[in-house]
Amino acid sequence: MEKSPLYDTDRHTALDKWQTLRCAAHVEMLDEVARMDRAEDWTFDGASSMANCLVNRYQLAQRTAADWVRVANAIQNLPAIRAAYEAGRMSWDQLRAVTRVATPENDDELAAEAPNTRVRDLNRLAREIKLRDVEQVHRDRNFTWRFDEEHPVLWFSGKMV
Repeated sequence: MEKSPLYDTDRHTALDKWQTLRCAAHVEMLDEVARMDRAEDWTFDGASSMANCLVNRYQLAQRTAADWVRVANAIQNLPAIRAAYEAGRMSWDQLRAVTRVATPENDDELAAEAPNTRVRDLNRLAREIKLRDVEQVHRDRNFTWRFDEEHPVLWFSGKMV
């Protein structure tokens, strides 16, 4: 019996080809998910959201379906990141992580960096950025109150975002 080599270049090349084709097909599906979500086509199935429609139709986990919808809508405004995933240069896990913090302003930069960044590092970056955003929201909040003894009224003012 002949042993397979530890690293079969032909097999890896074939696997790379299938990964690229899978990513390209997944982008097409995500584009359709975004179109259906915008048009609220999920209401025809009696679903309460596009994610619930995907759960019911394809037996996806709620988290997976919610990620598909979030990512599908995000990549509509992120052409460089979308192209990197479509070309197979980025994994689904990388795409999921990077779209949590990507904006049209940093699309090109993240599309160039994400394919060479480990998923855990992208997730850490996303958490750090979200935490900074939450901290800024808290700094922007204020609330004061005072009691007007002349007119028995309690006055409130504040800003909650």
